[in-house]
Amino acid sequence: SSENKQDDTLRVHSAYINYEEDQLLGLDVPWSLGIGRRPSTNGKLISYREDDEATSPLGHISNAEFDGGNLKFNLSHLTGIPGTSVKFAAGQGMSNAEPRFSSTPYADSSSTDTGNIIMYAINIVPYHDQHIETEFQYTHANNLIDITNGGFDQFGAFNPANYDPSLESVGSLHLASAFVALHGIGEGWSDYLDRTTLFLSGAMSKTDPDSTKTMLGSANSETGYSYWIGAQMPSLLSEKGKWGVEFNHGSQYWRSFTYGEDTAIGSKIAARGDAYELYFTEPLTSALSFQLRYTYIDYDYSGSNGFFGSQSGTPMRISDIPSGTDLAGVVVDKAQDIRAYIRYKF
Repeated sequence: SSENKQDDTLRVHSAYINYEEDQLLGLDVPWSLGIGRRPSTNGKLISYREDDEATSPLGHISNAEFDGGNLKFNLSHLTGIPGTSVKFAAGQGMSNAEPRFSSTPYADSSSTDTGNIIMYAINIVPYHDQHIETEFQYTHANNLIDITNGGFDQFGAFNPANYDPSLESVGSLHLASAFVALHGIGEGWSDYLDRTTLFLSGAMSKTDPDSTKTMLGSANSETGYSYWIGAQMPSLLSEKGKWGVEFNHGSQYWRSFTYGEDTAIGSKIAARGDAYELYFTEPLTSALSFQLRYTYIDYDYSGSNGFFGSQSGTPMRISDIPSGTDLAGVVVDKAQDIRAYIRYKF
């Protein structure tokens, strides 16, 4: 919740220590060890539109804060392949999700303690030089949650007597993603293309429900897919400005862990459907910058920004939800987000 701008409460975004060495047991393998509240939001690729230095997680599957540690080995000297590295990470986060808005169903509930989410991940960089960047990440998260009962029956009618917004654990989730980014197009065709970045990312999610629970409306393990393409180009107005365009698509059972994405309409990466985005970022001074961003999401299925169970996370085809029902009144078909900021970096 510290990633989303919402009130004047002071929250700890990150507080960590890194230890680095140039050799490992006499081998030319630089390595590092880090522990603390990790800088784990605005990771690779989502960092372009946020105009931030990328943190380590791949933003296609993970954009959330956690407390933990990581161990990284730089293998480029050992393998002779530029930029090769492998990193192991583990940590925990709070399952009793802090409400993002006061209107969130579970905001005023006295939820039982569902325990902490335990996450672990492996991140591999097969190749990375000044022109080509590749990366793969696998993440597993357990003890995932949903509200106990949304109160809707099979006909889309809401029954207050059945409504129970307290949280319960429902199972675990496997996530994997890989991307390739090209920094510069062509062999010196133009300065403009030399400073243009293109990227393509694919991701997969797979549920693993607890024996007595269901996830995303199913007692079986369900697999979802997502792809994401984008380009960031130099501005025509200034030397350091840039503009970008992005598109991502998610399938019926796609489920990301991207609750920290900074937007008022929920994570675009989590969309079960199509998301389009256009942004312009311009420096005003050496410390001030301005950005204008527009995001449009056309959902094919409901539950994109819900939790992981079958109450808020079930993917129902938007066109199949009976119009005029209580359920139809709370399901979002399309969403738009317009953001403008002036930011001071120090």
